[in-house]
Amino acid sequence: MEKVQAIFSRNRTVFSYGIRAFSGMSKYSHCGLILPDNTIIESTFQKGVQRCHFENFMLRATKAEVVSYSIPDPDACYRYAMLQLGKAYDKTAILGFPLGRDWQQDTDWFCSELLLACIVKGGKVLDRNFHVMTPGDAYVLRD
Repeated sequence: MEKVQAIFSRNRTVFSYGIRAFSGMSKYSHCGLILPDNTIIESTFQKGVQRCHFENFMLRATKAEVVSYSIPDPDACYRYAMLQLGKAYDKTAILGFPLGRDWQQDTDWFCSELLLACIVKGGKVLDRNFHVMTPGDAYVLRD
């Protein structure tokens, strides 16, 4: 198994507090996949799936943590992430948390859905069936 890294963050916006509240008061409200070149693929409300510099990601965070995931095929994870660039942010995801929407639909992405879909494409087997994928769920699945 090899490791890929992700970054989790939060800030002091109402949106951040709302995501944390809707996802069971999780520690973080946002996450992204760290690529080998230290850029991050994330999905944001304003821009959808994009690639950003680590420093720019950190400018938006009041608290952040880098975590690892052990997966068999990091290259497959990174390739899938790159294929998602330009897709829309899933504006219905937060409302879907209590409704159990399909977090693996790949037409638009909430940040934690995108992260875990990439991790799964890299070969990670989830030990249970998730109907939603919140930042708190993604964080719990770290190594």
